[in-house]
Amino acid sequence: MKTCSSSCLSSLHLLRSWSLRQSRGGSISRFKLHFTPTSPSWLNLVQRFFAEITSKRIRRGSYTSVGDLEAAIYDYLGQHNTKPKPFTWTKTAEDILARERRAMDKLDEIRGNR
Repeated sequence: MKTCSSSCLSSLHLLRSWSLRQSRGGSISRFKLHFTPTSPSWLNLVQRFFAEITSKRIRRGSYTSVGDLEAAIYDYLGQHNTKPKPFTWTKTAEDILARERRAMDKLDEIRGNR
């Protein structure tokens, strides 16, 4: 498996030639290429999901083995997937950028850059 940024799409021919070299001239289907979205917001969602499963399931239990922990995780996933709810952003882009600007201004102030 090879994970690539979507920005690599423009150089897909390079990935194909790499894949062919790796497989010693064999089939490219031996390798799976996975392209991630170009912005980091997908990662924020992944981190948010892991924070949720940690707080709602993992920290609430006591596990005597890795198997018990895995069973708890699969149980949570099964319950979570029966009634999935899409994640929706609650802040506008302007709100997020304004908060970031305030944080950067405060950091500059602390560092003495202002």
